[in-house]
Amino acid sequence: MTKSQINKNISLTIHSLGNSGEGIGDWHGYTVYVEGALPGEIIEAQLTEQHHSYGRARLNVIVTPSPSRVEPICPLFHECGGCQIMHLNYSDQLHFKQQQVVKALEKIGKITHIEVPACIPSPSSLGYRNKIQLPVQSEGSECRIGLYARNSHEIIDVDNCAVHCELGETIYKKVTFSI
Repeated sequence: MTKSQINKNISLTIHSLGNSGEGIGDWHGYTVYVEGALPGEIIEAQLTEQHHSYGRARLNVIVTPSPSRVEPICPLFHECGGCQIMHLNYSDQLHFKQQQVVKALEKIGKITHIEVPACIPSPSSLGYRNKIQLPVQSEGSECRIGLYARNSHEIIDVDNCAVHCELGETIYKKVTFSI
């Protein structure tokens, strides 16, 4: 793609997910990454970045939703950067994570034709995260603690997180409410 197409509205069929859970489609042979899109979806998007071999687009409309699309339980899903694929049903999340291992072995390890077993599902699709990173910002004489907004280092206030394990959520609440 030679001429700038930034801000152009495009139609895409999403065929896979990228490393960060963004949908991947092809537009006239040009790879386009779209945050929030899922495989099997037909979408309308606006091209926001253009590079030599790929671009990024902002999702405008889901024309045909994926049967794997679910409503995220978290009201901050679209703002918070903690969960990229909460809009994907749990069994497909597990398959995506298995494929991430396969891709890493092939690309980084140069290991091919290896069988990676399926991910073992958690007894709960929520409350599984036991590693919690809490960024802290100083604002004058005050401290602010929360989670990073999606694709930024801006802190957003979060009352609770559905993926924190019970102990992690208890600690998170004690730390955030004591400041």
